[in-house]
Amino acid sequence: MIRITSTQEGFRRAGHVFGTAGQEYDDNAFDKEQLAMLLDEPKLTVEVIDNETNVDQVVLAIGRLPIDDPDLWMKSGGPQIKALEADLGVKVTAEVRDQAWQIYSEARD
Repeated sequence: MIRITSTQEGFRRAGHVFGTAGQEYDDNAFDKEQLAMLLDEPKLTVEVIDNETNVDQVVLAIGRLPIDDPDLWMKSGGPQIKALEADLGVKVTAEVRDQAWQIYSEARD
């Protein structure tokens, strides 16, 4: 589930009208191009509100990141949030990234 909140009532983007109260959408309500447009819009806040599903999705996204690309990884070894957001098309919090990284790391051991 994705929640989108606008700083301006009646704000239009990607064929939808957004309000200040926030609206919830299914994960597949927007294609990747639309999600990228929404994520880049400063007047909108796009957040994933189903953390369990989100953690699972982030674990899978970590597995898809090329290990040999240093731009995608932090010095500590974990994945960069921007790399995960680019793969998933939604914002990822540091908390969710860290939870997913722990699950992914434990599964690899």
